[in-house]
Amino acid sequence: MCCGPNQRIPYLFSFVLAKCFTQNFIHHHGELLKTLKRYIVNNCNSNLTAQDLNIHRNTLQYRLNKIKEITGKDPKNILELFELICYLLNKN
Repeated sequence: MCCGPNQRIPYLFSFVLAKCFTQNFIHHHGELLKTLKRYIVNNCNSNLTAQDLNIHRNTLQYRLNKIKEITGKDPKNILELFELICYLLNKN
């Protein structure tokens, strides 16, 4: 079991809260959403993603940091990126 009985509720609460942040993020930050999707498609390769989006690598890093600031989830951290992917899949 990944978490004890006392940890389930806070985890579920953080999941729901993060989902609300992510929905707000998706609604108001289309360019960041596009960046996140391309980052995922390019297997988290910053160079390929920057080329794909036709932006400078520093601009990509700025956008990834902005995603972290808005959602509370760091796309450069594999576990937090997984959560972001789950939110994206669940939004439909």
